Parts: sequence; C-alpha cells; structure tokens
Amino acid sequence: MGSVICPFATQEFERIKENHSTLASTGCTRDFCQSGRIIHTDEPRVGENRTIESVEHDAEGFLRDLHREGFFDSDEALEERIQQALYEIRAGAVKGVIRETKEPGLVGGNWTQTPEEIEFGLRRAWRNSRKCIMRSHCEDLKLCDLRSVTSSAKMAVELIKALSKAFNDGNILPTVFVFPPRTPNNRGAMIWNDQLLTFAGYELADGSILGDPKNAQFTKDIIELGWVPPQNKTRFDLLPIVVMAEGDLPVIVELPANLSRLIEIRHPQYPQMDELDLKWAAFPALSRLGFDIGGVQYTATPFIGWFMEAEIGTRNLADSFRYNVLPDVVKALGLAKDALVDVDSFEDLPEFEKLALLSRAQTELNYAVQHSYIREKVTMSDSLTASMKFSRYDDEFQKKHGYRLPSDPFWVAPPQGSIIPLWHRGAAPNYQPKPMICRHVQEPAKAWKREKSNWPLSSAQIFGPSAVITGSTPSTPIASPIKSADSFLAESILNFRMTSDYLTVSKDNDWPLVAAKLLTKAVMLMDSGTHSMRTSSESTLTSGGDDMLEVSSSYTETSADDEDDEDSAIVPEVPARIVRYAQDLNSTFSDGKLLMTSPRVEEIDEGSLRVTMDLGSTTYGPLSCIQVLPLNSLVKVERTLDVLGVNGSSTLRLTDTDNPTYSVYLREYADLELPFLELNWLETVISSTEISINKEKLESLSVLGALEYLQREGVFDHPETDINLPYLMCLDMPLLQTRTYSVASSLRYIQETQGQKEGKGNEIDLMVKVYKRGRFSGIYLRDMSLDPSQAAMKFRFVESIAANRMPQEPHLDNLVPIIAVTTGAGFGPVRSLLQERITLAREAVAAGKPLPSRKQGISLFVGLQRGDVALVTDILVEASAYNLIDMFFIVPSNADKVRVYDKMKMPGVAEELKDKVMQQGAKMFVCSGPVAAKEIGRAMDSILGVRARKTMGVRYVEEVF
Repeated sequence: MGSVICPFATQEFERIKENHSTLASTGCTRDFCQSGRIIHTDEPRVGENRTIESVEHDAEGFLRDLHREGFFDSDEALEERIQQALYEIRAGAVKGVIRETKEPGLVGGNWTQTPEEIEFGLRRAWRNSRKCIMRSHCEDLKLCDLRSVTSSAKMAVELIKALSKAFNDGNILPTVFVFPPRTPNNRGAMIWNDQLLTFAGYELADGSILGDPKNAQFTKDIIELGWVPPQNKTRFDLLPIVVMAEGDLPVIVELPANLSRLIEIRHPQYPQMDELDLKWAAFPALSRLGFDIGGVQYTATPFIGWFMEAEIGTRNLADSFRYNVLPDVVKALGLAKDALVDVDSFEDLPEFEKLALLSRAQTELNYAVQHSYIREKVTMSDSLTASMKFSRYDDEFQKKHGYRLPSDPFWVAPPQGSIIPLWHRGAAPNYQPKPMICRHVQEPAKAWKREKSNWPLSSAQIFGPSAVITGSTPSTPIASPIKSADSFLAESILNFRMTSDYLTVSKDNDWPLVAAKLLTKAVMLMDSGTHSMRTSSESTLTSGGDDMLEVSSSYTETSADDEDDEDSAIVPEVPARIVRYAQDLNSTFSDGKLLMTSPRVEEIDEGSLRVTMDLGSTTYGPLSCIQVLPLNSLVKVERTLDVLGVNGSSTLRLTDTDNPTYSVYLREYADLELPFLELNWLETVISSTEISINKEKLESLSVLGALEYLQREGVFDHPETDINLPYLMCLDMPLLQTRTYSVASSLRYIQETQGQKEGKGNEIDLMVKVYKRGRFSGIYLRDMSLDPSQAAMKFRFVESIAANRMPQEPHLDNLVPIIAVTTGAGFGPVRSLLQERITLAREAVAAGKPLPSRKQGISLFVGLQRGDVALVTDILVEASAYNLIDMFFIVPSNADKVRVYDKMKMPGVAEELKDKVMQQGAKMFVCSGPVAAKEIGRAMDSILGVRARKTMGVRYVEEVF
C-alpha cells in the first residue's frame, strides 16, 4: 500500500523550510522515529570537523535569517556580510578528517561573529530547543562575551566573575557565557561539569552512593585530577568547576560563598520536614552543551537560568535513581500513620497505597521547594505558570508563522502529568532548525586522559576562592607539541589566583630556580588574583631533589640559613577579594575630585541632581560609562584610626607590591558604612579578654559603629587583646563598591563653553538619583559637601552599550534620526548626546553651513520627578535652537499616572515614530529602570505593529539601571 501524505503536513513543512535556512537531521525515517529519545543517533554535535561546504552553507543561512529579522539595512549590506564570512571560512580552512564521512577532506574554518549576531544566535538556539519549556524567555537571554579568554586559568576566573553578576543576588539574569569557538582539528574549550552547580556522589565501601548518584563517575574523575573532598562528607557537597581551554590543561576552581550557598528546603505547614535537611543549589547552569551558530561551534557555553520547582521536587530529589527522598518525606510528614496500622513498614503496603502516599509527598515537596526559593528571594518558576507561558508563546508563534515550534512532548510536559495543561497539547512537528544547542562529541575527562601524556606537567589545578597550582615537573625537559614546561608555568601563573602563604619548589638541576623566578615575576605581573602562597604537601612543584627553595609571602628569595626555620611566623592569609581589589585600584582607577552638585545635595531629599567632577587629564567620549568609587571622609578615617589605636602612616601588608598605609586602606579600601563581614576575630577577643560582646548588635552596626561599641566595652584597652587585632579587623572589613553612571556631558561641549581654565582638569557631569542612604548619592556627597577641599574620589571608564551601538557622528550632515525615551537620571546619556550634537551645530554655524533638518533630529520623551525639570530644560532649549530636536515631551510625575510611554502612543505622534523607524532608519535609545523599559518596549511594539526589538535589531539600544 502506498504511503499517504497529509496535505496539511506538507504545507506546514513547506512553511518551516521557507522560514529556516538550515534544518538539522532529526534521525527519523519513514519507518523509525526517534523523537522521544534523549539523544538522536545522527544529531549534529559540536567538536566535530565539517566540510567547508557545510560551514559555508550554515553561515550564509544564518546571515539570511538575520536579514529576515531586520539586522541588515539592505540586500547589499547582507551580501557584503556574507562575503566577509565566506572569506574567513576559506582562509581558515585546513585539511582534516570529516567526522560524518570519516574521510580526509578540507575542513571549514571559523568566521568572526559580532556580539549582536551571537546573541541573536543564542536566542534562536534556545527557541529551537525541542526539550525546553522555558523558551518563552528566549528574547531575554543575554550574551556574556568571553571569546578573548584563551587559557584555562583565565576561563575559571572570568567564569566565576560573570556567573556572580548573572546570578544577581537571586534575581537571575538568563545569560550564556561564550568562550572562544573550537578551531578545526581541535576539541575546543570544555567544561567538565554537566551543571556548574552539581553535588558530589561518593562511592562508599559497600557500593552505595553518598550524595548524587548521577555524579559518581564525575566525582571520581575530579578526585583523580587532584581535587580533595571535604573531610566530613555530606549528601550535598558542591563539586568544584573544572574548565579546560583549547590546547590547555584542566583547571579546578572552587565556588565562592555567594554562588555556593544552598537553598534549604522548608515546608511552612510541616516543620518536621526540616529533619530531612534537604537542600539544593540556587540555580541551574547547563555547562556541557555547546551552541552551533552559523557553522561556528562554541563548545564551552555555560548557560544560567532558573529552576522550575518540579525539576528539584519531582526529579532531582525524588527520582529513585537520584536522591530518592519521597519515602523519607512520607515518614517525616506522618502521611502513612493510618496506612501502617496493619503492616510493619512502608515497603509492605499495597502498591496503590504506596502510590497515593508518594504522590502526596511529591506534591508537598514541590510546594516546599517553591516556598523555599521564594523565601530566599531566588528566581524560580512553577510548572503551571511555565506551562501556560510556553503554550501561549507557541500559540502566538503558530499564529504568526503558520506552524508550531519544534517540541518533544515527552520532555516539554512537566512531570506532574495531566494536571498541567501542556500535557494535553499533543505532538508538535518533529524538526530541528539551526542555530541549535548541541552536545559535544567528546566526554571531557576522557579527552583529557588522551591528551595528558603530551604535557610536561601531569596536572595543574586552581583552587578558588583559595587557589593553588599543583603539578609535577620532569627531571629532564620533555619536548611537547603543545607547550614547553617553561612557557606553560609562566603563562599559567600569570593567570592563576594564588591565596596560600608560600609555595615550595625543589632545587634540583636549576629548573626549580627558574620556576621560582617565574613565580616571583608572574605574581608581580598578574592582572588579577591573590599573591600570597602556602606550603602544603599538595601544593609542591617537585623535580626529584631533596633540597628545597622557599618563595615566601614577601616574594624574596630566602637565604640558606632561613630555609629550615620552622618557627618563623606565618602572616594571616589575606583574602583574595582584597588582593584583587588592590590590583584593580592601583591598575585601573584614576584620581578625581568632586567639584559641585546642582542643586546642592543638602537641599534635596529625593529626585536627581547633577554632579560635576574633575577628572584631571583623563578624556572621555559621549555616551561613555564611568564607575565611581566613593571614598570615606577623612573625618571618619581619623576616627577609625583613633579607635583602633594605630598610626595612620603604618603599613598594612597585603602583597609584595600592594601595601597601603592604614590611612589609605581606611580611606580607599574599606567601606566604613557597612557591617563587618564574618567577625571571625570575635571569638578570640571574647576568650582572651573575657569581655561580654553582643554579636547580634555588632552584626547590625557599621564598621565604625561596631568599633566605637567595642571601644566603649574596653576591648582595645584590655592587656590581653591580640596585638594583631586591628590588622585582622581591617581584613574583615567590607570593601568599597563602585557605582556605575552614564556620562551626562560632552567633553568637547564643556571645553568649548567654559574654556580650559588654568589648574583645572577635564570636567564631567553625571545625573544621579538621590537615595538618603545611598553610598555615593547620599553618604559620600553629603560627607564631602562638609569639606569640599577633601572631596577626592576614584574613577574608571567601562564599556558602554550606548557608546558601542549609538552612531558616532563627526559631522552634522550625517546625523542619524533617534527616538530617545528616558526616565529620571536616565536623561544623563541623552544630555551627553545633545551636547555633542550642539558642538557640531556650533561648528557648522561658524563655518557658514546650514543647520540640519528637523527630520534628522531627536524625538525625545522624558519622564522625571517634578522637581527635576530644571535639570533638563536648559539643554533642551539650546538643542531646539539648533534644530536638533523634532519633538519632545516632558512628563513630570502626576496624580493621573500618565507615563512617558503614554505620550508615545498619542495620535499623530505614534505615526511619526513609526515613519522614523520604518522609513528613515531611526535608532531607538531607551535609558530607564527595568519596569519602564519593558513598558516602553511594549509601546513601540504597539506603534510598529511588530516586535520592535526584533525588527530593529541593533538599532534598538537599551540601557537599564
């Protein structure tokens, strides 16, 4: 009997092909379907060689998809970009074995994608992920571009920094951290963990597993690599992260406290659940998957999001092959009291009784999980909401495109079954578009075992927050196809964070002497990390010799007489956060000075003010971003020194190169307005002085307040007080944090308007929202206003989204139309842009040239508090005089709750805005808080009749504060 093809299915498939330039194989045939399998037999993988034709096809298809979404202004621009990509692919092509055919051939090279192209690819890949229910959030996905990171050590450092930022204290920002793509004939960068936060599975003597059975083999692998488990093992020991750059050794990094905190699972109605001591990681971060985007294979792309409660309650904790806690939940909650009257144990119950009890336990466990994450203010979705969001997103997609998103119902439907509406939707078309999320062809631990014989050092690990290099060096040099021992050690140390007190190396044959010099030099040059080292049997570079050379914490070579001195004092370990801070402070910050605020800071309690600062010789461009470090006032520094009883000119030793005086440390390092961090010195104080100290009170006081309390209690006057107490206290003080602001001025405008005055540096303006207890806008500005002569500050410029993506306009005749919508202090960067354009207009007038047409002007919508209107009117009047604004609306706070985005939708205004975007190629610039930014985006969607961000692509620029 011949096969019958459904006409509807044929039409649907044709629409799918029209909208997707590249479709990957699903592994299905007419006779055999793999849609329910976890892994399809011939699905694409990252880490494989592909023909040059295949890579070119994927690259061109991806760029054409971008063009359909409005990323290119014209067909000509698209064709030019395609030719650029094809040139790079051909230039980077090499001979190799093609995985698909297992035959030699020409392997396609990589092409360099812009951040906007990668971010689009990441979002599309998530949308195309057949097994994920959370895809309705794909347009919120952010790129963290780490493609410049090429060593394992730097991978570890940058990943932890970026992960902390994306975790955002529990308000999780979905982010993909993209490391360099794989190059032909190489494995690419890899991360060993399948999740960045994953629990150890220790195999016990009886064959049982303590912890997560899923990770039993991985736990063995990293122990073999050099990781030492905690002495007191538990069911919930977080494993370290193992990263491995292309062509580099693996590196182990322990998670810092802010990422390793676990959510304790508690039930509000069943306190007896506490007895089970259940907990889980704060967030999921898939890390063994890669992204295939336009033929470029990104093999190390960890991806942070948030949990759905059933992932933890129904699967991770409840699965019988994982933690299998449901029987324990039944018992703890007393659910089986009546059922166990006639039997001896839960296992003796009839199956239907077991099912009923386990189902109840599962429901309560899921509820407890959701409750616990809400309690800890960590983002989480519930199954019902996630199901409804995906269904709605899928329906909208079908309505727009005529076909549904690819989905594997077995995976997408939450595990609670038919009570979740998504369970009833049935199968979706079984297709797999590119870009896509892929597995790697290699398993990382096995890949390393195949490679490690090529290395002169058998292992190299980084332990952080305290980081240690370990490894063994051969007694004779080994020629390596990858790196020599010298270059490996030098490069590794330059990138490693080291927080031990001293490191010991052997002196056999001169190699360790070279290593010692490399260590000393590398530590001085490291761009991040802690510089002190510790001796331990696990942290020794050995070369077979018996004599030892010690590189001490002062990084001076010790004499032979000192080598065996076991009684020398060991200085307390300096926390890594302080050493990193010291390096940043001394290498990336410049000195500045507060000049004035308008209005005066003491005159207002709310709203915004303009802050003017002197930057010395530092220059800046329009739309830049500046980070300001609000220093402590000299009055508070002197008071702190007085309480501690130390001389301000005495040195506080941190590293060999960064050793500030106590005065400098208390002025530029410590934040005296926050509480002490750990109070780890308090127990010693209490035991040695026998003075009763209220710890809870100390924890609630600022550093200076706590010190004054201890002074009143007589701690510093007691004869038994440790002489090192001031030093220990300083190490326990929180560090000053930068505040980031968009620049609200143009340097050219200021210099032209005011002239370069004798003895004055380059000035800068910021728009700052005032918070009474704000560290910069409140405390710093008020403290410095009391004594303007001491109003010092530190600053540095950082990358700005607006500066990168808004037009650079050297001439008045090529101004790009802009729609700018701001709220509050978000007017700052628009003020900077207007001042820059005014400077161009002044130059044109002086040269006898005409002013620009109003069509090239800025359509401006400003929402602010009523008292802030005076901060914007002067620049708006001047800009209007030069034809630089075609329309503007100022919307002060009002009782009718009219918002700035309401003005955008007014009749006549909306049509003009649509014409500017669709016909004149205008850019959209939004600078506001997150809620307003979302509403502004929705307003533009309504005005354009399409998704504004998608349609405008890189022309839609958003800075959210």
